[in-house]
Amino acid sequence: MLIYATMKFRIIAGFIFTAFTGLALSQITLVNAASDKTPITGPVTGPVIIGKPSPCNNIGDVNQDGRVTFADAQTVLKIVARLDPYKNPTREQIRRGDVDANKRITSVDALKIQRYVLNLDSTFRACTVKK
Repeated sequence: MLIYATMKFRIIAGFIFTAFTGLALSQITLVNAASDKTPITGPVTGPVIIGKPSPCNNIGDVNQDGRVTFADAQTVLKIVARLDPYKNPTREQIRRGDVDANKRITSVDALKIQRYVLNLDSTFRACTVKK
């Protein structure tokens, strides 16, 4: 069972702190991603994925796993750094990763993906720009 976690995080000096350490249980809401997204109240076994569905056309889901997560932000940074296996990203990875619609992938796209996952932004600029 996949579940999404919604948490309150702090942004300090431009960095997003995402560790579970020190979070009170009341700050975390777990919902079943495969059903009607009702809160889970019992014990949780299995993976907890911090993320949510793409707001439009799979934008933000760079690793193409069906949801926008911190792993997508990490993939964007690997593309920017040209690390293997992302030295030559596919057109689809570029389309999904250019969330600010400036026709290139930068570290700003990774930050915007993190902001979306943390519910600080409700969509991406790429979802609202006319092609």
